[in-house]
Amino acid sequence: AAAFSARWDNRTAARVDWDDIPGWTQNVDYNSPEIKPVIQEIVNRPGWAEGAIVIFWEDFDSRSTKADHCCRLARSYEGSTTYAPKLVATYSPPPVVAPTVTAQAASSVEDTTATTNGNITDNGGENCDKRGVVYDTSSHADPGDVAPGASGYANYAEDTNGFGTGPFTKAISGLPPGTTIYYRMYARNSAGYDYSNTEITFLTKPAAPVIIGATENQPDKVVVTWNKSTGATGYQVYRDGDPLGWLGDMATFDDNGADAPT
Repeated sequence: AAAFSARWDNRTAARVDWDDIPGWTQNVDYNSPEIKPVIQEIVNRPGWAEGAIVIFWEDFDSRSTKADHCCRLARSYEGSTTYAPKLVATYSPPPVVAPTVTAQAASSVEDTTATTNGNITDNGGENCDKRGVVYDTSSHADPGDVAPGASGYANYAEDTNGFGTGPFTKAISGLPPGTTIYYRMYARNSAGYDYSNTEITFLTKPAAPVIIGATENQPDKVVVTWNKSTGATGYQVYRDGDPLGWLGDMATFDDNGADAPT
């Protein structure tokens, strides 16, 4: 495009008339005339394309070639009751909404501990002040916009601070061995709570069985007995550190390969 001086060139024929605005008084707001016709004429010009800009400036130094009294100048500074800002632009941010949270599979699952995993995919317009997990040994519906203590889940673990979007984890402990655990991740900002739509489940490992005894009064075998563990579906007996193979859901084993007692 040909170069031009924004100082002197007339880029639009549209105009707005400021004559109806009375003498301005300090600290008083005034409504300016509608300037959309000026802007609309510019954007309607041939060759206008996305990414182009509109520049507004004020002729404070009286450099305009227009005849006297064709425009009104405006300045704002302390000590004057006759000048006020010519243009005030305001911006209202969108309202804050509750965050959006998802839940992923648990990790590092042991007999009484596990790590739950979640993700704040949208903070709703401001950082969250709380995030965590609710969990129980039974399933529950999505709690909705309520605190974790009122969620229906028997337990919760929580962090408090300023949290943006992104994945997070929360370790939980004191779980019953060999039990299915149900959980949802959650987060909160000033607009409220959000819980993950998906309820995640995992099975804790069973506790190690307690050996009751190993009889040695048999000439051709050793009988090993133990107390079953909750949730266990199979057991394995070791002889001198070597596994003897997986057994079913039982509480006794005859080791016929053991050395005869002497």
